[in-house]
Amino acid sequence: MQSVRSPLAVDPQPDGGGANDWNPMTLILSNDDGVHAEGLATLHSVLRERRDCLIVAPSGPQSGVGHAVTTKTPMRLERVGPGRFGLAGTPADCARVALGRQAAFALDELAELGARGVSREALWLVSGINHGANLGVDTYVSGTAAAAREAAILGFPAIAVSQYVGRHRKPDWSTTARRVRRVLERLFERPPRPGTFWNVNLPHPADESADHEIVFCPLDPSPHAFEYDHRDGELHWVSDFHNRPRRPDHDIDVCMGGRIAITEIPIQPPFVDAHTAGSPETSSEGSEPGGGAGGKGEAASGPDSGPEPDSL
Repeated sequence: MQSVRSPLAVDPQPDGGGANDWNPMTLILSNDDGVHAEGLATLHSVLRERRDCLIVAPSGPQSGVGHAVTTKTPMRLERVGPGRFGLAGTPADCARVALGRQAAFALDELAELGARGVSREALWLVSGINHGANLGVDTYVSGTAAAAREAAILGFPAIAVSQYVGRHRKPDWSTTARRVRRVLERLFERPPRPGTFWNVNLPHPADESADHEIVFCPLDPSPHAFEYDHRDGELHWVSDFHNRPRRPDHDIDVCMGGRIAITEIPIQPPFVDAHTAGSPETSSEGSEPGGGAGGKGEAASGPDSGPEPDSL
């Protein structure tokens, strides 16, 4: 994959790079909040500064649909603007439409837009920015994560991005844009390994002006603490999302503690032979940077963070 040579920013950078410094990486954007969602608009405003983008997103909200796909009914695909499509399907459907069949749809539409240097090898998919975190076991039901996962299944590098929203608060999308610009530029220079995708969760701290540490960390397997309130013959889910169980140094703890959590999530979990499980030779403990079992989170390198993790 081609990597980015200078930071992505609206204002000119010391090396002369700026909004008009075009980069050959080409991006497919999707989400699960719908093609008109503010988070997707924020993501597009950041990425179109220096990259060609094609949007293929659900026509309406599809939060929590997981990796559902549509195979039994036709889906309406509507052009809602230049390089912008709304699909009457799921986020995983959107990734399939854009990138299936060797990315034929994406390549045709990008060529029609006049995108330069378009090739299958230069394509990435970025899903988000979700309104709300997708942490821990929530990645299994997240449509945002599913779009990125489907892209990875199809052989393309992908990133899912979510904005945690604190209790009784609203996101400041301009601040989100500033944070996501810094994170994505770092990840574009470090593609996920084949068969994996990056899952990013941005914090929602009380002090919105600060730049926050970027931490590569494992996925938290802790279940939600929940119960069902039985009222009038109906079951109502009751849970405290913000005080959910968590493990130290895993993605929930990192993000809700005010840092940017990045986890590398594999399509195929590491295989452990049941007959030899537990032996040092076959243990996969800590083998997955970011998303593997057991390893503690490590801060990314940079002026505002700690040492580079050796495994990445």
